[in-house]
Amino acid sequence: MSTPATKDRKPKKMSPPILTRPFDPNAALAPGVAQRVQELAVRLADGLPMAFTLSEADASIPPHAATEVYLNRGLADALRAVEGRRKSQLGDAGALPVAMLRLLLQLEDADALRAEVELWKVTNTEWPVPLLVTAAPPDVAVRHAVQALGAWIMGVPGLDEADRTTLYERLSRMPLRTVTDTFHPARWNGDNKGHRNLADMAARALEGLELFPGRGPIRRVVSRELTSGRAELTTDPYVALGKGELPAAYVVRLRTKTYPGHPQPLLLLELSRRQWTDNVNTYHGKVTLHAFPQATPARPCPPVVQLEATPHAVRTATAGGDYLGLRKQYRTLPEQPFVDKRLDPRVVSHTPCPVLALVRQGRGVQGGATGALEVDRLVAFATASLALEARGLVPWRGLARVKEPGRKEGQEIEEPFKYLFADFEPTRKQLATGTGAKKIVEKRQEAEAWAAQERARIDAHYGGRYRLLLLHAPGHDNDAREAQHILETILQDHVEVHREVMPEHTSGPRAQLPGNTLMPAPRAELRVAAWTDFLRRPRPACDGVMLVVPKGDGDTANDPVNKRASKVAILRALGVHAQYLRPMEAADERVDGEVDKRAQRDRKRRFDFVRRATRAFQDLAWEAIGMLDPVEDDSGRLSSALGDADRGFVTALTVVSVNKSKKRKNKSSTVPCALRLDLATQRTEANLLLADGSSGWLNLRDATTRLLGNTRKMNFDDRKDAADRRATQDFFQSVLDDLNGRVSSRSPEVVVIDGDTVCPAWPGLYDKHLKLDDLRFEPGEPARSRLQLGWGDLTLVRLRAASDRSPKVLTLGEREVEVLGVRFPTPRWSESETFRLIGGGAPTYLNVGANNNQTVRGMSGHLAVHKHGKDKVTALEPWVKTYATPDPLEVNVLAPGHLPEEAVVHLLSKLRRRYAHYDGWTKLPAPMSFAHVVKDYIPDYDHDFQDGDDESVTESGSD
Repeated sequence: MSTPATKDRKPKKMSPPILTRPFDPNAALAPGVAQRVQELAVRLADGLPMAFTLSEADASIPPHAATEVYLNRGLADALRAVEGRRKSQLGDAGALPVAMLRLLLQLEDADALRAEVELWKVTNTEWPVPLLVTAAPPDVAVRHAVQALGAWIMGVPGLDEADRTTLYERLSRMPLRTVTDTFHPARWNGDNKGHRNLADMAARALEGLELFPGRGPIRRVVSRELTSGRAELTTDPYVALGKGELPAAYVVRLRTKTYPGHPQPLLLLELSRRQWTDNVNTYHGKVTLHAFPQATPARPCPPVVQLEATPHAVRTATAGGDYLGLRKQYRTLPEQPFVDKRLDPRVVSHTPCPVLALVRQGRGVQGGATGALEVDRLVAFATASLALEARGLVPWRGLARVKEPGRKEGQEIEEPFKYLFADFEPTRKQLATGTGAKKIVEKRQEAEAWAAQERARIDAHYGGRYRLLLLHAPGHDNDAREAQHILETILQDHVEVHREVMPEHTSGPRAQLPGNTLMPAPRAELRVAAWTDFLRRPRPACDGVMLVVPKGDGDTANDPVNKRASKVAILRALGVHAQYLRPMEAADERVDGEVDKRAQRDRKRRFDFVRRATRAFQDLAWEAIGMLDPVEDDSGRLSSALGDADRGFVTALTVVSVNKSKKRKNKSSTVPCALRLDLATQRTEANLLLADGSSGWLNLRDATTRLLGNTRKMNFDDRKDAADRRATQDFFQSVLDDLNGRVSSRSPEVVVIDGDTVCPAWPGLYDKHLKLDDLRFEPGEPARSRLQLGWGDLTLVRLRAASDRSPKVLTLGEREVEVLGVRFPTPRWSESETFRLIGGGAPTYLNVGANNNQTVRGMSGHLAVHKHGKDKVTALEPWVKTYATPDPLEVNVLAPGHLPEEAVVHLLSKLRRRYAHYDGWTKLPAPMSFAHVVKDYIPDYDHDFQDGDDESVTESGSD
């Protein structure tokens, strides 16, 4: 690695002085890789999923052996006793620093695969879990673990010397226990260890390979999850091209994936780019750090280890237990890792083992890393396939395209309102052919027609006039006036705007508000108190509130607690929903001497505000009543997908939770929801399970009003108390029974179940329990079996988009590309299409949405690509900015009801693209996508984390 030249620190454009790997100027595709790329490129025409499957492996393939290391009984008892005494005296501060032990175990054992993060689990005498899972033989694994435990016991700060002696004696007298778990690729057994071993076997096979030419070998990242079917590898950080770009690295995630009825899992290859920084300032939970031990002759490819830092540790510049463990191995590291809410420069540039912080959104830097691009993905997949083939894994060929009639591929969402504020700019060809003036008139007419349609909707649903209370932060009256002008231009006299200055200390950048260091609940109380007197004042009735509030730069960005508290206060006082609008961006002060460029930037800035103001109003007006936008797409009305039916309905079953921690498995505010969309009127009603029972069917605004102070604390993971699961199951059963009584062939009912959120409450929907001929709430529960018989007329569908994502798919583009001297067909993302899984099991489809941001860009994140056209060759520079790629939505048809399977999938596909004010397809189809409206108004601020993100990391880049 080399050290790049350092620059003066700037708030957003700073590249920290971290050690980075230079690009290998002799990078090339190995002959075997080049040939495999050509072979896989042939399959692009049919769709190439980024997944592998277990083949009928040769018996000669050696099995993968994992050694599980357990504490001996005496040491486990002693550790539990010592920690109990310390906690009785010091409270939580008396907990033994298990993070320090975890780091020592990982650094000591170069073959470490996974390490436990909870001491109570490894010392549990009834259900002990391994301290460590490693690929080392048992005797070597025990030797390394004993050395790490000994160093930890002697290094625990503040430990009573008598306790230290007792623990060390217990370690010395009694050997650690090991269990060897052997995995044969040809003998899949389907248990949790099988998923773990499959991912670990593949990670070991890829370790040390150069999947990204010129970026060096990839290294494993030691996992903290002992049984999950996930493994991660990463390249060393490198300097990304582009002005102001932070150092980056490629990340490889291996993840097992199951489908209902399919006996063996897939192994998904998920690729992304990750950015690094020295900035650890955060208001949003723990900071995740990575340590990169340098290669040595004895350890040519050492694994990367993770560390954590709490906000308190960052503010007080104190070292955590894991950093103390790192310093025991690398004694030249400084005693404290942080200086002024940044990593100490000596830490990030420490040659033997640099430590870096992940870029995370909302932490003072602008992340630009994103999923790996098409060429990177094809080359990496080809390289990986050669190594995995030797371990019994081959590229998966289980998809077949589904033709959807009338489908418009990659249809870009139009913004007709833009031509109410500026003339259409004809292309050079239109000007040359004399059609430019005609095009300007056509676009203005389209904009007027769209505005007339919006006014007609206001007439139909708000009695002819929408009454808007437009509040703005002090000093932003001009922005509020501009927003009012925009809405009045579109809606004319169909909108009535009442504009006021909002009270101080209610919304805005967190650092500028009182109590910004408080925990969420007291901070929310301050926000609500600041609203109270203002909302009690007499004023004209309104249908919604728009708040023009600035967003702070970097570390002072708005946080969700202030927003939610303000929305809840407004709903409780005025009975209407609220929507935030960020002010117009400040004018660009650059003086570059080109008047046309400055004018172009100013037009872009102003239209950006037009777009945001228009869409904010659409969200406010139409989401409050659960209404879709009347987009006339390829086949007209939504109900056309239902054939000859007179009227159809789609009901979504989902569960909305706030402040749920996956690690703590705490009781959290939880609202089971049923959202029912009438396809004829395109309006949605909601039925919520609240503390006082079912709300019955209400419009979304009334339903959210009912939930204020009326939610339940639930925990579906409690094995001893199933009351929460049973209550939710009874609610869903009552909804389904009711819908089944309404259905007919002329009025079909489609029920879509959110598998990501509902399965914990309805375990019978998990893949391992799901049986289409015997649908149950609880597996093995005889009293409630064969539930599908009572819902025989319903069309039942399970959806998954987040918890168990399907693989991305590459398809064939136009022409050919050339990379590092190798020429092959152009890969592109699969967009706006549907695939069906072949090979039996529950009917399963992958519906791939579209990314409508058609940015002209490169096809690799770090390589130059030459695209061969008909008459010329175009050089595409590496693309390092953010670029979203669509994830497939998994659709499992559990029962078709009165509809053909493919008609159901086509309908759900259309329900993902019914939002004219949304850039791209929605992640979930309507009406399930309206669940976020319910979530916005759940007044729960118990913890300082959001939706399971207290221990995990939300990176700015993803697969």
